[in-house]
Amino acid sequence: MSAPTARDPWDREIIPSCPPACVWRETCSTGTQQGIAQLWAEGRITTPGECIFFARRARLHWEVTGCGVPASLAELRAQLATHKAAQAEAGPA
Repeated sequence: MSAPTARDPWDREIIPSCPPACVWRETCSTGTQQGIAQLWAEGRITTPGECIFFARRARLHWEVTGCGVPASLAELRAQLATHKAAQAEAGPA
């Protein structure tokens, strides 16, 4: 019997809990969103920018893609697809 294969933290299914207003809801981990969802429900967070993880996600996105915060989830997906295509063209480092 083989041992279960460990998965990288970024290679896990993400179950969005944050509201659609947050463009990072498909990139923040399920656990992170579940913790933050309570703050949204209590009204302690009313805009995505108030989330403690928003600035970190924005900085990481800039470092990886060179793009600012996308205006929508569709724009985020397009930026990530463009970045992925550019990486594929560049080949292995």
